[in-house]
Amino acid sequence: MKLRKQAVRSSIGIIIGIALIGHIIYTLSSNATLTSIAFLQFFEKIKSVLFILVTLLFLSNFIEILKWKLLISSQQSISWKQATISVLAGQAASFITPNRIGDYPARIFSLNNRLTYGTITLSIISASAQTLAILMSSEIALLLLKSNTTLAIFALLFKINSVIIIAMIFFYFRIEWLSSLFFNNNVFRKLQKYIRLVKVISIKLHLTAFILSLLKFFIYTTQLYVLLHITNQHVAFQNLFLLCVMYFWGMTIITSIAYAELGIRNKWAIFLFSIVAVESWKIVVIITSLWLLNIVIPAIIGASIWIFKQSKNKWYAITN
Repeated sequence: MKLRKQAVRSSIGIIIGIALIGHIIYTLSSNATLTSIAFLQFFEKIKSVLFILVTLLFLSNFIEILKWKLLISSQQSISWKQATISVLAGQAASFITPNRIGDYPARIFSLNNRLTYGTITLSIISASAQTLAILMSSEIALLLLKSNTTLAIFALLFKINSVIIIAMIFFYFRIEWLSSLFFNNNVFRKLQKYIRLVKVISIKLHLTAFILSLLKFFIYTTQLYVLLHITNQHVAFQNLFLLCVMYFWGMTIITSIAYAELGIRNKWAIFLFSIVAVESWKIVVIITSLWLLNIVIPAIIGASIWIFKQSKNKWYAITN
């Protein structure tokens, strides 16, 4: 039954993704500025900054591995190699799950093949730190955008984001206080084992995870900014960078599946970056390039390592 529901959700996600991509292709095909010469010229510009993009990718992955190692090390010993394989395995699993929820279970299974209250709690902290980093950065971006533009949507999004941030801060830093307030609530009662573990995790570790998440988010935003800057160098740095922040805010809020989300990514990006007069076909090329670089390639590497590791374990089991 669960497999059937999962298959239905995945099928719906694929259909929506294909429909959105189809609509984007139709829109671009009618774009008069898109020619083979223009595309090749723009592709050459992307190649000129490829080294920067790849360097930033390695840096963001290093930060994520460091954050994961620090969190796990608070409860069990873990080497750099184990942390790296664990993070890559999570990236592979996240590719086929809604909003990347398969990331952390895959990380844990790659470490010890079983979920524990401790590892689940640390996973929640890691994911919450990244979400909070994006929300806090987006709050500043929305505040500046609603002050500098006449678009009413930024003022509305600012209010919505403020409410989400308040709830998220309490969840990340004060979950044990909330649980004591609502101790008789069935939901909090079921979560008591996880919440007790949060109490023994230091505030310093919470803050470290949050700061590393901010750095990682800044790197991804910089990647997007670099590519958009080569399309329109006359746009003010502040406005373009703030819109890059908002792009990732949208992708955090909107529920999607990684292998079916390309259409959603492109539609949201076209809406945002058209504000600063970036041509729609260039936006599609940029977003698709980053999707391949940051999501697809790491997922393929992670899946390959996982398959190799499982095959190696089976071989040892047979020979022994």
